[in-house]
Amino acid sequence: MWLPLILAAVAADARVAKTTKPDALFKGPGVTILDRQGVQAIRSNRESWIVAFYAPWCGHCRHYAPEFKKFGAALQGHPTIKAGAVSCTAERKACDENSVKGYPTVKSFGALGHDIVLKKHQSKDLLELVRSKQT
Repeated sequence: MWLPLILAAVAADARVAKTTKPDALFKGPGVTILDRQGVQAIRSNRESWIVAFYAPWCGHCRHYAPEFKKFGAALQGHPTIKAGAVSCTAERKACDENSVKGYPTVKSFGALGHDIVLKKHQSKDLLELVRSKQT
């Protein structure tokens, strides 16, 4: 009796997962929305990036998004360093490959420290890291 309902729910969930698209929560001036291939490219070519891994349903992420967008806008004065964001709902595999265990997780790549989880997420702290690595 329950089997048809369970199968229907699984089928519906599978359809949703295949059509999930990145949201615009972290999209803003200076912030690039990344997919799995984008993150792999960053890891392999050692460009300097700070990337926020997030889930659009996460309350902490929703609270943090404006702060990260402020950081991205401020980075426009630092052309060698870029800011990116990955939706772990849309790009689950990218988040798994980067050992994301909670949201938001902010990591640096390249000259800022490769594959390092940053504990300080505020815009001023991230900009201080950028300035310290450029001198």
